[in-house]
Amino acid sequence: MCIDTMNGKADYSDLYIIEVLDPEVTWLKSRTAYYNDSFQILRQLVGEEALIMSRPVDYDLDFSPHDIVFIGWVGDQRGTYDGPRKALRYMLESGRRHYVGFGSDIGGYDTDPNAGPLGRTKELFLRWTAVGALSSFMENSGDGEHFPWKFDKETTDIYRSWVNLRYTLVPYLYSEGTKVAIYRNGTLMQPCGDTEVLFSYAYFLPMLSKSGKNWRLIAIYRNDNRALNRRLIADFL
Repeated sequence: MCIDTMNGKADYSDLYIIEVLDPEVTWLKSRTAYYNDSFQILRQLVGEEALIMSRPVDYDLDFSPHDIVFIGWVGDQRGTYDGPRKALRYMLESGRRHYVGFGSDIGGYDTDPNAGPLGRTKELFLRWTAVGALSSFMENSGDGEHFPWKFDKETTDIYRSWVNLRYTLVPYLYSEGTKVAIYRNGTLMQPCGDTEVLFSYAYFLPMLSKSGKNWRLIAIYRNDNRALNRRLIADFL
């Protein structure tokens, strides 16, 4: 069982401590108690398999303690091209700070009022889908419309192709993520500069243009002995 700590009755209550300015109650103490209580109480109620989904890095701050968040998401972005730029920045920072796994809301959590009734454009939704499918955590939720079939058949077909690819990666992600979690102080997504990230030793280098609109994903696959490489290049410009 997994609980989203941001969509319950305590939504954003962890941020209020910043406004209190009590020298005895620091941000570190507050967020550590907030997320640890959520995690430990849920495990008491459900069992050791219970997990929480919480934020690793957002607003350029550490949120969840490393030992209780194994998969998180990097806050709520808007469904504009500024959204994925901000999400990728926080994802890269989460990797630098050695969080295990993380992702972002495909299409953005908040809607773009200029994008029509669906709250985001088809193009943005599909580009974000590709990034989400190859991230350590694929998540699709938020305000507005997030069902691919609400856009059109082409969107549904493309979305399905990325989901199918995602399913093939799950065993790899699970095994590598387990290693990272056990050995501590590691991450599934290792930043390589400001716009690129390496997935463990095996795959995924996303490249984002300065405009934030043109992306290219290069996946690098190696066999078990790492002797042979097979490169798959997917451009969606």
